Amino acid sequence: MTGYTLVRSTSRRGWTVRCDLCEHTFAAAVAGRPEAVAFAETNGWIVGERTWCPMCAAAHTSRRSLNRRSTAVTRDCGAVAGL
Repeated sequence: MTGYTLVRSTSRRGWTVRCDLCEHTFAAAVAGRPEAVAFAETNGWIVGERTWCPMCAAAHTSRRSLNRRSTAVTRDCGAVAGL
């Protein structure tokens, strides 16, 4: 994992987490980076190699689910059609 490059100190105000996809930010008035990451994750953010706000994470998850369903339907149709 990288070092949470999008979690930055804002000096007196605490820490800011920024979404990789939409540039949405989340400010946490906590003392350290681990606390900021935990607070963001509690509020629905995905923080790790990629940092996603709750909305981008939800869109990504639903897109992956749709792709899996399409693949399953294609496999089923191919088996029925004898392909």
